[in-house]
Amino acid sequence: MQHSPIIDLAEWAEDDFSARCARAGITRNKSRQDRTGWDYFVEFPAIAVAGIPADLQPVEMAASVQVKSKRKGQPFVDLKLSNALRFAKNAAPCFL
Repeated sequence: MQHSPIIDLAEWAEDDFSARCARAGITRNKSRQDRTGWDYFVEFPAIAVAGIPADLQPVEMAASVQVKSKRKGQPFVDLKLSNALRFAKNAAPCFL
């Protein structure tokens, strides 16, 4: 079976990321205005600890995600310095 070529690689990569999140039960919210360097804000499922009251349960984890794609060649990421600085200054995790 031959696969058809991917025309819009960036869009395909974001769709693939979203599908992987769905399979893992991760909530993902796509950016409507991609001005500050993130494509998705993801929220991971809470892990309930037995015997601990609800107000003392661990906080759900969340992160910003920048989806990158590349057809060939060496893997590297083009990232605006302003976005890298924003990610570095934010205490929340960020993934590229």
